[in-house]
Amino acid sequence: MKTLKLLIFLLIGGLFKPALATNNFNQADSLNPLAVFSLFYEYYRNGDLKSAYPFGWQVIQTAPTKFLKYNPYKKMDKCIWFMHDSVATTEEEKQKIADTSLVFYDLAAKYDISRSGYFTAKKAFVLRKWFDVNP
Repeated sequence: MKTLKLLIFLLIGGLFKPALATNNFNQADSLNPLAVFSLFYEYYRNGDLKSAYPFGWQVIQTAPTKFLKYNPYKKMDKCIWFMHDSVATTEEEKQKIADTSLVFYDLAAKYDISRSGYFTAKKAFVLRKWFDVNP
C-alpha cells in the first residue's frame, strides 16, 4: 500500500514538474528593469558593447527615465556607433542600425531633456552621413 501511495505521489509530482521546469527565469529578469540595467551597465563597463546593445534597448523601452543619472542614452549612443562602425557588421546590419538610430535619437531627445540638443545634432549628423539626406 505504501508503494502504491508513493507511486501515485511521484506520478502527480511528475505532472507538475514540467510546469515548474518551464518557468523561464531569463524572461522574468527581463521584466525587472534593475536587473536588465545592471546587465547593460556591466557589459558596457567591460567594453562588450555588442552584448550591451540589446540590454540597453530593454532599459530604454521599460524604464526610459529611471536610470538617467547613469547616462544610459549616452552609453547606447556609443553602442550604436560601435555596432555601425564595426568591421564585422554587414551592410544590411548597418542599414538596420542606422534606421534604429533615428528612433533612438528621438527617444533620447524626448527623455534625456538635458542633452536633447546633443541627440538632435547626432540625429542630423546620422541623416547626413549615413543616409545622405540634407536635414
